[in-house]
Order: sequence, then structure tokens, then C-alpha cells
Amino acid sequence: MKNLVTMQQQFVSVKAHTFLAFIFCACLWN
Repeated sequence: MKNLVTMQQQFVSVKAHTFLAFIFCACLWN
């Protein structure tokens, strides 16, 4: 069960980084 929580936290972290990268790219293109 502990492993599942760790996987979920990593998945959320990856989504957050992808979102930040998307915002960064959007700022560069504008």
C-alpha cells in the first residue's frame, strides 16, 4: 500500500512539472 502512495505522489509531481513546462513554453512563445 505504501508503494502505491509513492507512485501516486510521483505521478502528481510529473503532472505538475509538465504543467509548469507548458506555462513556461507558452510564455516564451508570446
